Amino acid sequence: MDNYLHWSTVIANKAISQYGDNHIICSGWSPSGVYHIGNSKEAVTCHAINMAIKNSGFASKFILVLDDFDPLDKIPKDLGEYSKNLRPYLGHPLNRIPDFSGQFDSYAEYFSNGAKEALSSFGIEVEFIKASKLYEDGLYDEFLEIYLNKNEELDILFETISGSKLDSYISIICQNCGNMKTTTCTKILSNVIHYQCSSKGMYRGCEFEGKILIDSHEWKLKWRLDWPARQTFLNVTVEPSGKDHSVSGGSVDTSLAIHEQILNRSPPVLEKFGFITIKGLKISSSKGGALPANKIHQIIPIPAYLFLIYRSDLMKDINFNPASAEYGKLFDEYDDARRMSKGINFENRKSEVSKLSTAVLLAMHNHNNDFIPASVKFEELALIYQISLRSSSLTIDKLDYMNKLPNSDSKIELENRLKLIDHWLSNFAPSNFLVNFLDEPNSDILNYWDDEIYDLWSSTLNGLNQNDSPQKLVNILREKGKINEIPPSKYYSAFYQLVIGNSKGPNAANLVFAIGIDQVVKRLDVIKNLLNR
Repeated sequence: MDNYLHWSTVIANKAISQYGDNHIICSGWSPSGVYHIGNSKEAVTCHAINMAIKNSGFASKFILVLDDFDPLDKIPKDLGEYSKNLRPYLGHPLNRIPDFSGQFDSYAEYFSNGAKEALSSFGIEVEFIKASKLYEDGLYDEFLEIYLNKNEELDILFETISGSKLDSYISIICQNCGNMKTTTCTKILSNVIHYQCSSKGMYRGCEFEGKILIDSHEWKLKWRLDWPARQTFLNVTVEPSGKDHSVSGGSVDTSLAIHEQILNRSPPVLEKFGFITIKGLKISSSKGGALPANKIHQIIPIPAYLFLIYRSDLMKDINFNPASAEYGKLFDEYDDARRMSKGINFENRKSEVSKLSTAVLLAMHNHNNDFIPASVKFEELALIYQISLRSSSLTIDKLDYMNKLPNSDSKIELENRLKLIDHWLSNFAPSNFLVNFLDEPNSDILNYWDDEIYDLWSSTLNGLNQNDSPQKLVNILREKGKINEIPPSKYYSAFYQLVIGNSKGPNAANLVFAIGIDQVVKRLDVIKNLLNR
């Protein structure tokens, strides 16, 4: 792994070899709904590439274009209570729809603000540009002229690459009803665009027949024409996009061809990336339930979320599911990687040091990385917290007693981590992670315990101390269980019944150490007394 290069460095080197000293890394997002964690993958990717170019000694800037001039295609399900008020604006430009919350100048501004909050909290350095401003400034005008002058070549290009030509090059805002989904361009003569608005369909047009001047900028290029035009006048050198854009005949293929055949220039480096999914499904703001990127800090530390992206192959889909066991593992892997980056060696993971340390350095950019994480696994911490009656102070005191706080700064981080755990326990945790610690055993406890099981647990725990590993407990139980022909299901279910009153629960060994060996032994004394009666 000594020669390991992170994907951001590989892309940066490619861009530098093609475009030299100055770079614009670009991303685009339409503020038609909440800026969710799936959307954020693109910005996080751009940020890493931007940093890699700068670290190579070259000038670079990350720009995110807010496509606020797009029409509202659908009303997001999460805005159900506002649907009635928003329905008349279906098909209207996002920047001309009133903000339903009353906080901002427009619908677009409301959702754009969420994106700005998210990326600021991520520590990402980015310049936001409104697409509507780019149109107002006339930056697209010459490209419309180019496309019109080369319409025959353009039609052949689209038919060849995508199998069909565009029905129109532009969307026009009806000057009567304000809709841009209901208009059809009928002709363009000199500087005048003629159009017809239709009242048919879901977008409520008005049958108006009108005309506008090109320099009125009451029009917008179709996406596949808009994208290469924007990349050209912004001097974009790198632009990542979701892998769905890179399917055969998709927008990446047409963009590359337009650059080379219509605009006569070299295209930017167009890298593709995999998605962030929830339960294996692609996230959609219009379908509702998407996790807003500016709320991710309520579920996971922001650097840990960034680490998840940076440690993964760029093309790999990342499944983020707080209700799965992988959620807790991510915390543990993130903490381990941070220790690695500080020179605390993990001899059994030498092959991963370069990859994970690079991911940590990227994730911790503009975030505090001064302290060493506490030496406690996520599941164990969640158990100790529950056993401590969800008290942060009692939990930290217990960890201090267990010598699992490397420094005083760790207490600050732990307090933040425990807030996340509390939220997770209340909203996402699988039932087997939840612990309702019993003050005393249930009345039917002896249905699960006998002398054999008591002796098994008693002899095992008497040979351990609190500094031993949970795995040591598992190994001893397994060995003694085999000798005495007691199946694991029997001695584990007895233990769960003793402490939480269920036949199943979280990892039993972790639970023992979370409760404390001395406290479990006290419980065993109760069982012994009951058995002796």
